[in-house]
Amino acid sequence: MIKSSVSIRKLSLLVLAALTLTVWGFSQSKQISAASTDNQWITSASLEDLTNKNANPYGPTDDMRVTYGFKIPQGAITESNRDSSVVIPEQFNILSTFTFDITDKDNQVVAKATTNPTTRRITLHYTDWAISMSAKNYIEGSFNITLHWNLDKINTGNKTVINWGLPDNNGTTPNSDTVVVNPATGPDSDEKLKKWSWFDPQNPLYLHWCVRVNYSRTHIDNAVVKDVLAANQKLIGTFHIIKVKYHADGVNFDTLGTVDPSTFVKDSDTTFHGNLGDIDDTYLIYYESELTDGGAQKVYGNTATLTGTNIKTDTKYVESPSYSAGGNAGYHGGGDNTPVTPNTPVTPNTPTVPTTPATPAVPENSNNSNGSQAQSGTSATAKTSPLPATAKVANSWLSLSLLAVITSFGLFKLSSKK
Repeated sequence: MIKSSVSIRKLSLLVLAALTLTVWGFSQSKQISAASTDNQWITSASLEDLTNKNANPYGPTDDMRVTYGFKIPQGAITESNRDSSVVIPEQFNILSTFTFDITDKDNQVVAKATTNPTTRRITLHYTDWAISMSAKNYIEGSFNITLHWNLDKINTGNKTVINWGLPDNNGTTPNSDTVVVNPATGPDSDEKLKKWSWFDPQNPLYLHWCVRVNYSRTHIDNAVVKDVLAANQKLIGTFHIIKVKYHADGVNFDTLGTVDPSTFVKDSDTTFHGNLGDIDDTYLIYYESELTDGGAQKVYGNTATLTGTNIKTDTKYVESPSYSAGGNAGYHGGGDNTPVTPNTPVTPNTPTVPTTPATPAVPENSNNSNGSQAQSGTSATAKTSPLPATAKVANSWLSLSLLAVITSFGLFKLSSKK
């Protein structure tokens, strides 16, 4: 009786061990499966300079368009497997959070794409239409997005390798491109007026603007700043004005004091003026505008003017960075739709923005943009790099379970002989 009880206890422990291995195997396969959704089905990546078409090397503030090609196997998109994502290389910044559509030739939406500037990820959610077409076809196409250089991750003036992190089926190094990006240059020593902008990272309906006055630290009598927004914008929020002293690098600075924002007055929804008085120092004026056309125009202008009784009037017109994205797809196989050529660039869709935007915070007291730096260089023609096929699939957790059960049974038989 005692021997029988011991055997049952041994068997119970071995079965428990088998179950533990089964659960562990299942969790591991889940983790591998989740990770594989990054860059899944991507077949190519290419880079194009939109600011300077023939630039080589690239300019530090150029608008860069990255185009990804993809090919989704027949039947791969299902109700339970309808999401994938692409991780942008660390050498780029996504300008803001927004969504865009990937459509077919009949303007049916195949996937909704959403950007995340924090994780540098584009998440694709495939529609019911895509699921129905995937049942009988493989789906092939491309999508593109406008990005900016992340100069913190680039060795400017030297060769930088961009690893696209694309699927690798043969154990080889994932494809990459080598680029050269010119360093950002400092302001001109006699600069009296400069202006730049950047999109709010969380809401592309908001533009942050900065006007820099008197970088040269010239004595100016009765310095007055006037500003006019171009079409499809309106002023929001309050002004934030600081007096600064720049370091020798022309980028970093020390804050010497603040200016009462009430000295700057909104003359209308699109214009304002402010009197700085007699000055010898440099001033940074921060404010925000809201896009009133939902982002359809993509690029937005602004004119700033500096006057003084002892200087020549200085006027600067600048445009915002551009953000855009779009994509197309075609079906190949037994489906009803005629295949389309996926690699022809398409006019980007107007990005969809969040319905309830949050009020933007006061910008940090820093030179927040490379927009103040010169655009330089001439860049190489875009090229597309071929990729290996689909990534390796993890071993089935069922195989682990079967192995665990067989092992347990063998151990039980050996223990029984004793």
